[in-house]
Amino acid sequence: MKLIGTLLGFLIIFVGLLFLSTTILNEPDKNVMVKIVGIIVLFCGIFVLKKIADFGKQKPS
Repeated sequence: MKLIGTLLGFLIIFVGLLFLSTTILNEPDKNVMVKIVGIIVLFCGIFVLKKIADFGKQKPS
């Protein structure tokens, strides 16, 4: 289950980065909206990795 959560988190972050790198020619309002959506999706992916997949925590040995 941890592997699925990790892959899902990375996929969400990848989609967020795609939104951040997208530019629509001659449409500044749409560019700003796409960037905002990209930031929101990126933070959702980070949340998935931190909380659901426990990606940032190491198990004590």
